[in-house]
Amino acid sequence: MLPWNIKDIFVPKLDENLAEFIGIHLGDGTLTKNFIRIFGDSRYDASYFAYISNLVKNLFGFSPFLRFDRGRNNKKHTMYLELCPKKL
Repeated sequence: MLPWNIKDIFVPKLDENLAEFIGIHLGDGTLTKNFIRIFGDSRYDASYFAYISNLVKNLFGFSPFLRFDRGRNNKKHTMYLELCPKKL
């Protein structure tokens, strides 16, 4: 990836907000070299995901993507927040 395609992020201070984000990720997330995802159920977690999205924006200075995985015949209710900056 070329350097001008890498998004700048804030480096958060070590505090309870960063600890909360790490706990959320450890409980409901996955990590690859290209992204971080935090999973939930679209029927129950919409307001919680709004909270997590605001937490990410306050910590790192960007908004994560909200995506839905409906599966076959729209029977799945999986939603996830995706954070893509490689610097993260």
